[in-house]
Amino acid sequence: RMQDAFVLHTIEEALELKKFLVYLQPKISLETGEVVGAEALARWEKENGEIVTPNEFILPLEQSGKIVHLDFYMFETILQQMKQWKQMGYPLIPISVNFSRQHIKTEGLVERLVELQQEYQIDTSLLEIEITESAFIEDQQALISLMEKLKQQGFSISIDDFGTGDCSLSMLTKLPANVVKLDKEFLCHSESNSTKKMLKNVICLIKDNQMKVLCEGIEEKEQMEFLKQAGCDMGQGYYFSKPVSVKVFEEKYFLS
Repeated sequence: RMQDAFVLHTIEEALELKKFLVYLQPKISLETGEVVGAEALARWEKENGEIVTPNEFILPLEQSGKIVHLDFYMFETILQQMKQWKQMGYPLIPISVNFSRQHIKTEGLVERLVELQQEYQIDTSLLEIEITESAFIEDQQALISLMEKLKQQGFSISIDDFGTGDCSLSMLTKLPANVVKLDKEFLCHSESNSTKKMLKNVICLIKDNQMKVLCEGIEEKEQMEFLKQAGCDMGQGYYFSKPVSVKVFEEKYFLS
């Protein structure tokens, strides 16, 4: 426990000292092969220059309730970055930021996001809020109303990790989301014909509900080609690019 407390203290201190970096993973249109957006992912840079991935700090922050601070920090950092891109004449693409399910009960969340967005003068249509599928189990009504408020303000909403939890397909019809992100688990067994058929049906159902489909964890050309043929709109994964620093992202997608 002593060790846990120490780890948590170190992580919280890193957050206060702004030691968290934004890494970006591109979202690619399967139709055109172009970059149509990116997901912002947190990385913690230690004093010795070591870069720590989320699986080491997300859980302690969730357990302490401090995850909401990281989410706002990431959101504001992205706004600062986009403002800079705007000034440099780079094209602005939609960036998604993950928001923990703990925000469902946060008072004034939408107002705070709007306030930040107005401060940096970045259009809400370029800002996507990612909410993980597991959040739907807790308080559906509160979540749907939060999503509706976000949508009214022009934010885009995506459901992350779809297919890992207990969120049923029928529930998709109730959710005011713009994008559904299929979890990479779907691809783990995509060699079998029955899985391929199921995946096609899921994609069809989502698109029938006027939502776009993104599949995560694409690692091979065959997977990308199957998804494209199945009607999936976007892809994310190591086949295209792993998450990279902002500098590398700019060089690869804006300057090349």
